Amino acid sequence: MIEHRISLRNVGKINPASIEDYLARGGYEALKKALQTALQNNQAITDESSAMELAGFSPRLVEGKEDNIKITRPDDLRLASLYLESQLDE
Repeated sequence: MIEHRISLRNVGKINPASIEDYLARGGYEALKKALQTALQNNQAITDESSAMELAGFSPRLVEGKEDNIKITRPDDLRLASLYLESQLDE
């Protein structure tokens, strides 16, 4: 369970300006192993969080900005366009 200890030790220590330090400490090893295990076991995963849940982790919900959206459907592109246009006007 070394990956579990590494991921718990590094929780909340990501500097968005420089992720290299987090990567150097093995910050994504637990996610990598969870994704590999899910694929090997033909488990259906929808995103990184579902892979981690299948591996026995309890991902935390972190509130973000409402204009930080995931584009997965054509309607999402229209919404992203509106957000971008409003940011240009600021």
